[in-house]
Amino acid sequence: YDITFDWRAGETILAAGERADVSLAFSCREGHCGTCKARVVDGDVAHTEAAILSKRDIEKRAVLLCQATPLTPTLRLTYD
Repeated sequence: YDITFDWRAGETILAAGERADVSLAFSCREGHCGTCKARVVDGDVAHTEAAILSKRDIEKRAVLLCQATPLTPTLRLTYD
């Protein structure tokens, strides 16, 4: 996905996507299930600790869309 819509301060990628009518995978919204796991290909995000992400996931720039907030105006994400 290339997501290029306006973010609201503190808004998660999932919430922003829903507001913009972009369909993103999710289930629990709490960072426990991993359904919304994606990898950041371009751009930067802030992400809270998520026990479901392994050290390797984090090294590969994996994030949970329900927990991550954008730090750049444009993000490029992929589902692996």
